[in-house]
Amino acid sequence: ATVSWSPDSTALITTAHAPPVGRELPENSPAFDVAVANTAGSLRTSIVPNAGIWAAPQFSPLLAESDNEFPQGYLAYLRARDSFNSINGEYDLIVADRDGSNSRRIFPAAGEPRIKAGLSIYQNQEFVWSPDGRQIALIYQGNLWIVDVESAIAHQLTLDGSASNPAWA
Repeated sequence: ATVSWSPDSTALITTAHAPPVGRELPENSPAFDVAVANTAGSLRTSIVPNAGIWAAPQFSPLLAESDNEFPQGYLAYLRARDSFNSINGEYDLIVADRDGSNSRRIFPAAGEPRIKAGLSIYQNQEFVWSPDGRQIALIYQGNLWIVDVESAIAHQLTLDGSASNPAWA
């Protein structure tokens, strides 16, 4: 599972096995949540229920806004289209406030094929934030894409279908 530190290093976010949805044993539950825990060990809570096993949540870097006394930032994760069949399912890239509220799909565009398990999200790095927290680089159908977080405008940067493991330099 992907684990991401909060920008202030006081919390961790990851995908966690959720309680059973029926009569199955807890370890056989098909439900996976995005969960956050503080480093003091006094808090662990689910903030996005039923996101899917490959949610790979990540906090963004803090956004530099000189007119705001409270640092701003985001949370990005992959959300399964069918949360109870997420192992081989399709996913959307979601951006939300750091507490999981105000979530919105930013990729892929409506009507486009979804991100498929086995094509992108089994890579070592599912997606990566830009250093300024305003864009996300990801692999989609084997190609590198850059998505603007605010506008959800996406640009395909490669065409050969052999890209993997995006990183900002």
